[in-house]
Amino acid sequence: MLNKAQVSNVSKLFDVYDLDGNGVIEWVDFARVVDGIIDGLNQGPFSPWPVRMLRAYRRWWNAIRDVADGNSDGGVTRAEFLLAAETGLLRDSEFMNAFLDAAETVFDAADADDDGMLALSEVLGLCQSAGFEDDELIGTVFYRLDRDHDGRISLAEWQAAARAIYTADTPHLVG
Repeated sequence: MLNKAQVSNVSKLFDVYDLDGNGVIEWVDFARVVDGIIDGLNQGPFSPWPVRMLRAYRRWWNAIRDVADGNSDGGVTRAEFLLAAETGLLRDSEFMNAFLDAAETVFDAADADDDGMLALSEVLGLCQSAGFEDDELIGTVFYRLDRDHDGRISLAEWQAAARAIYTADTPHLVG
């Protein structure tokens, strides 16, 4: 059973993907998020990131759909998404692996200078491309993710935060 922190995190993640606010996420919602990120990061038509990111997000979507879309209607409600998170954690390692692969792909695409780390400016660009405009909140989140306080976020820190969306057990450790 998901705890309160996990329910809160997973619900917020659902809201990120439910772009039209209709209470259902579908593959097209995931694809729109990827398009927004790619456009916002100014990845050109010859960049490898659109294909790589779409592939990673498709894999994650398939893992969600396989666990949650019991009626095979192609959409997943919030309740089904929460169930996918719970079931995926307990029974299907592909679910978490697919999610972490998508998170890593986003990290790599946002790493504009290709140094294997995300600076605050790169995280701001990424978040703004995904529709988050609150720079102060983004800065606060950045400093929480930067666990070693070196002013940059490593892939390990990024993945730990992504994993915490599904595994946090206390409110101050949310993803």
